[in-house]
Amino acid sequence: MVVHPPLARARMPVRSRAIGTILVHVTLLLGAIVCVFPFLWNLGGSFKTVEEMMTFPPTLIPTQLHWDNYSGLFANYPFSRWYSNSLLVAVVTTVLATFFSALGGYGFAKFDFRFRQPLFAVVIGALIVPQVATLVPSYIEMAYFGWVDSYVALVVPAAAPAFGVFLMRQYFVHGVPSELIDAARIDGSGEFNTFLQVALPLVRPAVGAFAIYEFLGTWNSFLWPLIIIQSKERVTLPLGLATLNLVMGSQEHWGNMMAGIVLSLVPIFALFIILQRQFIAGLTLGAVKG
Repeated sequence: MVVHPPLARARMPVRSRAIGTILVHVTLLLGAIVCVFPFLWNLGGSFKTVEEMMTFPPTLIPTQLHWDNYSGLFANYPFSRWYSNSLLVAVVTTVLATFFSALGGYGFAKFDFRFRQPLFAVVIGALIVPQVATLVPSYIEMAYFGWVDSYVALVVPAAAPAFGVFLMRQYFVHGVPSELIDAARIDGSGEFNTFLQVALPLVRPAVGAFAIYEFLGTWNSFLWPLIIIQSKERVTLPLGLATLNLVMGSQEHWGNMMAGIVLSLVPIFALFIILQRQFIAGLTLGAVKG
């Protein structure tokens, strides 16, 4: 059968698109394997004995599940205390940071007040200041208020992040029509009630995406708790795991370390499952809004 040249030329783009699609999927699959493999390795190692960890060639799946690594973690170390401290700080910080970021972003987006542009420029400028540069001033401020070695010192400095205000302001500008806000005001709705019942539900995807981002950053925070926390009763999970790593000089405690890392990932996965719709919708909304 003879293929006419126009038909052959028409098939070439279809074949090229198919090859391109295959290459994209293969690349994404390899990237997913690279990202997931360390977690799978750690998960398998948390159920292995030390002898099995040291075998060569190494194995990903343990021959038998050993729960001693998990039970020993709670029996020999104050792991539950570390866990509850981090959970308390992360939840409170996430709630406050999300609320105040949305409130500040709404104010910058929908209110025309004096010095609005200079103040927003300060917010933008705060984004480029590295955390290391603010450690000493923040510590001095916490010491002045008498908040050193307290949960308050872990929550208050992160209660209104500049990134959150900037992010929420962008969503309020593009996702909430000003006419809708004006209509609510005409109907007699108060400003705070308009924010809660009219504007905030329209940016729910952004709220969910930022909540995941803030919780993840607070849950994994290490440097600031290392500086501000002094008592063992208020040690957070990253500090506890780091201390665990320092005191565990021998290989016999590797299983406990891996078990602690696995348990530390549970709240992150749970939060993502709960807010995955808002998170994905937030990414999509950010991609289509100019």
